[in-house]
Amino acid sequence: MTTPQPLQLPGLPSFALASISTFLSGDEILNLRIGNNDIKVMMDDALPMIFSTLLSQDFDYDAAVEKEWVSLRVIPKSAKFSSVFGLNASNALKTCFSAFECWKAWKRAHQRYAGTRDYNMKAPYFLRAARIWARLERWLCSAQDDL
Repeated sequence: MTTPQPLQLPGLPSFALASISTFLSGDEILNLRIGNNDIKVMMDDALPMIFSTLLSQDFDYDAAVEKEWVSLRVIPKSAKFSSVFGLNASNALKTCFSAFECWKAWKRAHQRYAGTRDYNMKAPYFLRAARIWARLERWLCSAQDDL
């Protein structure tokens, strides 16, 4: 009986890996990177493209509109807030440093707030709602200052 050989993909360009990854889920991509060191090395260059695509596929995230990587700040389950946005608008959004970090944050938010439901959170709706809430909060605070 022979030992199975690891998958060999010599010289595959990063844009090709990014294109192939559109057929995989984020969890499958992470498992692929963990399972094969050669693929991990090749994928490192393609990660920004891969996770930018996954953000779009999984959460309808539009990086061109957002201009930076932003996600919802996930509130611990132990905190008792009635809103998905937490206690106040100042801590509702989180700026991420990469597409991968942003995808992980949206994945965490989906697991925390949507749970096992069959749909993914739609990032544009939540980001818009959080920003409107922040404006309302600032307006209310400024109105109280005028009193």
